[in-house]
Amino acid sequence: MKRIAAHHIIMPSGKTLDMHYAELDDNNNLVGVFPLQGEMERTVFHSGTINLGKRVHF
Repeated sequence: MKRIAAHHIIMPSGKTLDMHYAELDDNNNLVGVFPLQGEMERTVFHSGTINLGKRVHF
């Protein structure tokens, strides 16, 4: 399980969430996006924006 936090996270719908973190499973699949509440263990913080975008299959 990984947590990646940022100032802004852009959801696939286009909605922007401020001060949230994305939680990923061991296969890097998105588990969920949650509000960031203080410092959390094992959370990597990226200054700026994370765009979750839409998954594209070729």
